[in-house]
Amino acid sequence: RIHSILKTTIIHVTHSFEEAFFLGDRIALMNKGRIVQVGRPNEVFRKPDSKFAADFLRVGNLFKGKSTVTGGIAEINISGISMVSATLKSGDRYISIRPEDILVSKERITSSARNSFKGRIESILDRGTTVRIVVDIGIPFVTILTKRSFEDLGLRKGMPVYITFKASAIHIF
Repeated sequence: RIHSILKTTIIHVTHSFEEAFFLGDRIALMNKGRIVQVGRPNEVFRKPDSKFAADFLRVGNLFKGKSTVTGGIAEINISGISMVSATLKSGDRYISIRPEDILVSKERITSSARNSFKGRIESILDRGTTVRIVVDIGIPFVTILTKRSFEDLGLRKGMPVYITFKASAIHIF
């Protein structure tokens, strides 16, 4: 409201992701006094452009792998697990996948999503309105479900499940 009344630039310094996301038109992420990434909140939070940014923003799923681009699609190999991305960058790269972009199901989902893997629930952390689940498919994936979805699925530690995510959910940098 102050910004719209005064029509002036306002700089708000915070370590609160919620404040930054909801108050900022643009975010400048800093490391040791230097700006390392600038962009709109959704861009910075969903597409970090460095390992520091991904770690700081708690991406949840940050892996190092080898990406090969062929025929307009990137295939990424991470510890022997192959996944497909719409981000066309090749070579040794970091990839990130937001936990909320990963579906968890008891049966394989039939959809346009190009990445689906069978795994086992390694841990469950109830956070009140959401539940953080780690699924091991050979590498650990962090997922976030609403409390309602978690209860409806009847998930428990050790249970076999599938994780599914779109090629567009993978960010490569």
